Amino acid sequence: MSRKLFCWGNQPASDHWQEFLTQRAGRYVEIQAGLAKTQYGCLPMPPHSEWEWVEQYGLVQLDPALLKETHRRRYETIEDQLAAEGAVEAMERLLKDTASMARRKARLVCPGSAAGALARRGEASAHLEFCCEDQSGKDWAAFLESGVLHCPALTSARTASWRTRRACVS
Repeated sequence: MSRKLFCWGNQPASDHWQEFLTQRAGRYVEIQAGLAKTQYGCLPMPPHSEWEWVEQYGLVQLDPALLKETHRRRYETIEDQLAAEGAVEAMERLLKDTASMARRKARLVCPGSAAGALARRGEASAHLEFCCEDQSGKDWAAFLESGVLHCPALTSARTASWRTRRACVS
């Protein structure tokens, strides 16, 4: 598990941005967590594996005196506070209760790209929707299926700017 501390900075512009985002709720820092040791770390996902998690965002307030304590002590205090509130158990229940949602078809808000449609492989992404509706996507899909690369006529509008730079070989 990793941790990353994110804060807005200490310049006037940072203060104004934070005020805008928090509706003047006051100064804050954001602690982000993840599976890898750092945000820049790489944690390879083995083939045919699935990782599921639930994220929660919320306010945690500490006694200012605790800021003089060690990181371990602050960590334990927050863990104890979350345990006392039943937050961990609630998150585990939520993960279990929503497990089927990850594979259920949802309302399409924004279709994936043609590149996503072309890269989609295997059962893990079969429930995702991608669009390959533009001509470029259709051309690349046909190439992957047939092995024949589409070569438009040199007079077509799509290739007009390429006329002097490339020629199609039949």
